[in-house]
Amino acid sequence: MTLFLFAVCIVLALFVILQKRQYVRLSRELQYVDERLRQIADADGRSPILVPSDHPGVRALSADLNRVLERWEKDRADYERARGSMKRMLTNISHDLRTPLTVLQGYGELLQAAAGQENGAAKLSEAAEKICEKSKELVDTMNAWFSLAKLESGDGKLTPERTDVTKLCHEVLLSCCELLESRGFQVELQTPSVPVFALADADGLRRILRNLVDNAVKYAEDGKYLALRLWEEDAAVYIELEDHGPGIPSEEREQIFTRAYTGGRGSGLGLAIAKTLALQMGGDIRVLDAEAGGTRFAVTLPKKS
Repeated sequence: MTLFLFAVCIVLALFVILQKRQYVRLSRELQYVDERLRQIADADGRSPILVPSDHPGVRALSADLNRVLERWEKDRADYERARGSMKRMLTNISHDLRTPLTVLQGYGELLQAAAGQENGAAKLSEAAEKICEKSKELVDTMNAWFSLAKLESGDGKLTPERTDVTKLCHEVLLSCCELLESRGFQVELQTPSVPVFALADADGLRRILRNLVDNAVKYAEDGKYLALRLWEEDAAVYIELEDHGPGIPSEEREQIFTRAYTGGRGSGLGLAIAKTLALQMGGDIRVLDAEAGGTRFAVTLPKKS
């Protein structure tokens, strides 16, 4: 009996020692996790927490913390991108507003000076015309920024529905006919003889096409050419607008659709708005080379039978 009790005591002692060692190891591992979290918080670290532990609870805790850190790093990167984009946007807004406002101020001063001159009628007329022109430019710029902000914030919801794209393409070119003729553009319209239907918001698609036409008039006027082509294939509807302007370098083709882009042909907001509208309708816009030189904007929309 005494031998049995002695054996039980030995077993219990070994068990206590084993548990003590496991407790010490677990405390050391948790202390390491705590130190790593402090290092990450203090030094803005990005490396994951690696715990060489056999304890399932510690491994699960480390895995969960690493997932949280990964999500935190992604959110931080998104925030930095958004902050950079906001800074560039504010710079663009300042530039877009400063130029017409400076012109308005200059011609306002000219009006003031001409009003006291006997032969100031001609100067008054010129100044009034410039003020009207720049005022319209200023209003258009503010409306474009407002539209883009509404689209990106989700306030400007689109309602995609069965839309006759053939009819809409004819309407857009007809509305731009006077502008294109005044600039000497040769216009080609290639559409099927039967209606082509797509799942699209009619007003949104109309604005996309009008923005692309305005872009061609503004940046490809030297080519004096604009073609609009429409066709359907498989589960998509395709619209192409081709010009014979200077073209767009391949490295800039994605940048021109961003509102923060300030260089070359795509410095306006029209393309950013067009891209946002296309994406919200389940489509897209790409830039391709034109066979005869220039640029092709390819709009893709989901097909509606």
